[in-house]
Amino acid sequence: MPLFRRKRPRLLLTIFVFLFSALTAFGQRHHRVVRWTAVMLTSTGKIKDVLYDVTDSSVIVMSKGSARHYREYLFRDIRKIKLRTSEAMDGMRVIGVMVGIYAGAFAGYLLVDGFGRRTTQRDLVDLLGGMSGAAVGGIAGGLLGPSILGGLFSRKYIVHHDSASYAALAAKLRPVSIRGQSPADH
Repeated sequence: MPLFRRKRPRLLLTIFVFLFSALTAFGQRHHRVVRWTAVMLTSTGKIKDVLYDVTDSSVIVMSKGSARHYREYLFRDIRKIKLRTSEAMDGMRVIGVMVGIYAGAFAGYLLVDGFGRRTTQRDLVDLLGGMSGAAVGGIAGGLLGPSILGGLFSRKYIVHHDSASYAALAAKLRPVSIRGQSPADH
């Protein structure tokens, strides 16, 4: 009886060929542009847009909406620049949710934990208290995580107002701008 007469080896061979071709297609290295959100404190207020390009004397940002609007801000008008990626925001939310779930479950369990004899009803109350605490803690952690962990996942630059520091700041910001990351510009 031939080996490939049964359907299982054919199926396994088909799956192997599909996975191998998928891995070779996805295994190729593609250049991925990371969009950095720039939060800038200026003399007129706070600006939050995507860092598009950097010149020797200014920063060009792109609006986040569907219609692309570009604005240029001179370094002399900027006091501080904070950069962070959208992946960092997602990471901060996930960390906040996980810590909130654990802390909320522990707090909920402690709030309803009674003294005395253990019964099945008491165990059920402890379980419900822990679950409700975990739900509340997870929501609170997800909302508060980015504001609490924001300093850990961002890059901060203070703008010193002289021409030498403008050039140094432009050299630091240019590689993380969208134009600085694209391989066509190099």
